[in-house]
Amino acid sequence: MRKKNISSVLTRLEGALLVGLAAAILFAAAGTQLQTALAGKMLRLHVIANSDSAEDQALKLQVRDSVLREVEELTAGADTAAEARSSVESGLPAIRRAAEQALAAEGYAYSVRLSLGDAYFPTREYNGFALPAGHYDALRVIIGEGEGHNWWCVLFPPFCTSAAFAEKAAEAGFSEEEIRLITSDGAWELRFRFVEWVSRLREFFGC
Repeated sequence: MRKKNISSVLTRLEGALLVGLAAAILFAAAGTQLQTALAGKMLRLHVIANSDSAEDQALKLQVRDSVLREVEELTAGADTAAEARSSVESGLPAIRRAAEQALAAEGYAYSVRLSLGDAYFPTREYNGFALPAGHYDALRVIIGEGEGHNWWCVLFPPFCTSAAFAEKAAEAGFSEEEIRLITSDGAWELRFRFVEWVSRLREFFGC
């Protein structure tokens, strides 16, 4: 009788674990779908410093500001992420010059490497909103050896220099649900951590 009771308890426990696992998978899947939807409406920026020295980190911000000014001008008329990407792609030579001029103005001759395409980002909290981990279209600006801490923001919609997130997001076609989730204090964290966990597993297994 005792063995039967133990077996019954174990069966119920196994069932509860399976239900919990299924719920977690569905929760993560919903978050992954959200991340994919968000990624299709965004163009992000990733600036990587030459090193972690105080001078190189300060220089990174100078380059960032110069690049942002150039990109803002290039994408001023863009209504979608695709339009913004196209403008940035055609303006890559001008963006490179802007970055090199910022370096030269500070007396540095570091190289500048630019890339525009798919890049992985971890979960990231900004001023007033947060974004789940995953792959996004991004402009990457690598200064010199590119071995220092980096700086992220969102080029389109223009969240790098604007605090009016909800307004800009709505103009860019974000749904009310998307805006509500990524601007809710703390409410995004659990789902986004699940998304990051799933994303890292996919990165590890190459799928």
